[in-house]
Amino acid sequence: TVSLTNGNSLLEWNTASEYNSHFFEIERSLDGVVFETIGLVDAAGFSTLAKNYFYTDHNVSELGSIKIFYRLRMVDLDNTFSYSAVRWVELDESNYSDGITIFPNPVSDELSITLYSTADQSASVQLIDISGRVIRKTENELVKGINFMPVQHLEDLASGVYFVQVISGRNFYTAKVVKE
Repeated sequence: TVSLTNGNSLLEWNTASEYNSHFFEIERSLDGVVFETIGLVDAAGFSTLAKNYFYTDHNVSELGSIKIFYRLRMVDLDNTFSYSAVRWVELDESNYSDGITIFPNPVSDELSITLYSTADQSASVQLIDISGRVIRKTENELVKGINFMPVQHLEDLASGVYFVQVISGRNFYTAKVVKE
């Protein structure tokens, strides 16, 4: 299991018995796809008794993500391994928005983007057409908290479907937008 306690993620797991176990590698992901190792916990090796384990990932609110994914890589003495199921924790929604808000949609001449940032950082905003071609790209400086980013002068764009991508820190947001 994973739970949020005082701004930290607490991971807890147990084994019923262990044979040839070496260690548990704790892996974290901000997108649920790409994982990185953040810690190791030694395993019992050989045990016929139930064992309880835990690991604390400190200050997760500073990672700039609303949802944080975890998995265990369980490694045996012969270096074979297997993965646990993926678990995640969602940060308190009273402090963090659902990421990005884009309005109006459909749009005619100006698009407004609001984004909650957990830190001062830069953000790249791209407007992409349906074929994947970048139509516009801007760089913005975000401050910790709610940020407003306008995308102006869209009246010259052809009607159709576009995508807005915002990359800030380690977060990546994509939203579909319709141009009238």
